[in-house]
Amino acid sequence: MVSGPQYIDDMYKRYMNPQAEELVRGFKADVPCEESIMKLSTISERQSAEAASLTRSLVQSLAYAANKFKPEILFHVGRLQRFADKPCNEAYRLALQVLKYCHKDKQFGCAWSRSNVEDSSLEVTESNDDLYVSVDSSWQVHDKATRSRSTTGMIFFWKNGPISVKSNGQKFQAITSTDAESHGIASAMYEGIVIRGHCKWSGVQFKAPTRLENDNSGGVLIARDSASMHHSRATAMRAVFCQECVELGMFAPTHVPAASMTADVLTKWLSLNDFAKHRGKLTNRRAQYKMLEQKKKI
Repeated sequence: MVSGPQYIDDMYKRYMNPQAEELVRGFKADVPCEESIMKLSTISERQSAEAASLTRSLVQSLAYAANKFKPEILFHVGRLQRFADKPCNEAYRLALQVLKYCHKDKQFGCAWSRSNVEDSSLEVTESNDDLYVSVDSSWQVHDKATRSRSTTGMIFFWKNGPISVKSNGQKFQAITSTDAESHGIASAMYEGIVIRGHCKWSGVQFKAPTRLENDNSGGVLIARDSASMHHSRATAMRAVFCQECVELGMFAPTHVPAASMTADVLTKWLSLNDFAKHRGKLTNRRAQYKMLEQKKKI
């Protein structure tokens, strides 16, 4: 289990002064921030140079925490980073909300175990030890004011925990949702080739192709079958690469229901119930509860 309570406490002492506490007093911190993070705009009045420097420092501190032990805030921090060059007061308030969430949830981070996260008994088993990846992309039309663009999130799982988590804005305008998903699948395969290589070097054995979960049936078909490309010439180059990976036995693209798409937490703002469900799977929260209970007994 990896968590960073001391780092979060240090951040809280540094940035959460009385004025900042007043700004987020009414925020319950059950999710990283309010939905208004999706409405940030460059049209809003910018902060002064001194205030902007403080906001940028806070956002970068949160980014470090997100990459080290709080992956569930990666999307929210990524949104804030898009406005970090000239932040507004709203960006500062939302960053404080993320900090408040981290402080409230500081004892939890990421965990790995051989226990199936969906198994209520949490008994040690030999199942689900294979590497697999959950990848999802949100399709958005580029807007300079809101700096919106399609976002790809991917999680590589091993031992029921994340070994690589990313949430990045796509660098081009996707034509359709399937186009955005196809780009995300290809990106996951690029990343997966490197991760599989590191795993093999460290002694991990691959008995089957790495399962790649995605909730877009069109994107999965394009990655698997060249016959599905006849109406998707714009994605042909990525599709050929994906299909070669499938033919070589490295990946097995698999369609899963949208409700089971864990990578959703890395591509969009989610309501409390959806966020809690996907966070539990992303960080292996059930195993963390068990570990913390054992520590209390000791």
